[in-house]
Amino acid sequence: MSTTTIIVASMSLLKAVAGIVIVILVVVLLVNKCLLFWRTVPKSVNQVDGGRRPLCRPDKQFVALTSMDRFLNEMEREKPIGFTVEQLRIATDNYSLLGLGGSGAVYKGSFSDGTSIAVKVLRGSSEKRIIEQFMAKVATIGKVHHFNLVHLHGFCFESHFRGLVYEYMANDTLEKYLFCKSMFLSFEKHHEIAVGTPRGIAYLHEECQQRIIYYDIKPGNILLDRNFCPKVADFGLAKLCNRDNAHITLTRVGGCYGGSNTATTIRYNTTRHDRNNH
Repeated sequence: MSTTTIIVASMSLLKAVAGIVIVILVVVLLVNKCLLFWRTVPKSVNQVDGGRRPLCRPDKQFVALTSMDRFLNEMEREKPIGFTVEQLRIATDNYSLLGLGGSGAVYKGSFSDGTSIAVKVLRGSSEKRIIEQFMAKVATIGKVHHFNLVHLHGFCFESHFRGLVYEYMANDTLEKYLFCKSMFLSFEKHHEIAVGTPRGIAYLHEECQQRIIYYDIKPGNILLDRNFCPKVADFGLAKLCNRDNAHITLTRVGGCYGGSNTATTIRYNTTRHDRNNH
């Protein structure tokens, strides 16, 4: 084999090796870029927290970007989240029963971050009035945030399943403490409840952009958290109204299902002068 032939073969080999090295470098760069992009983008809702919107993982090279992502995700958490039946089954450990009410069963659960929740599954979910009640609750409590109102984390609307995901209230309802002799609340707690409850209702009636008239006020609809802070719940009988309306006539069946069947008619005067007189 001549010297010229050997030189040509060596040059061809070097070109081939150089081409392979360049291809490998390009692939490595692309992979690194994809990994870097993946680290700066939040995971999907279905992958984290059983449906809750996750926070982005911090990256020192993208502090400003991830801070904005955290801010946006926190803002999204303020809205009711749509859950699936399967997500709620996992969150409630295959629907661990907490209690039964007139309108459905309540199950205790928790998110993966340890947040305790109560899932209320409405009974007779295919009935028109149940669907209307479901929509009323999501449309009202899902839009408002106040220290003395029960927070709605989200909801589930699948087939014949209608579920509402609330914050968990460790001390049940005020009704239990008022009518059960074995339960006792100090005077200070009674005072906190007596002051906090009307604050929540006043917020609905006075401070919301669209007034929410709540007229099913009773001890069973006042829940108590672990510190006995009162929070108004159950907005199935609430009514939305414009702030321009001075008078509202409400005609519904009062109380929860299984209770009184007497129709309740209320003429609600929303003028501030009359409210102050009362």
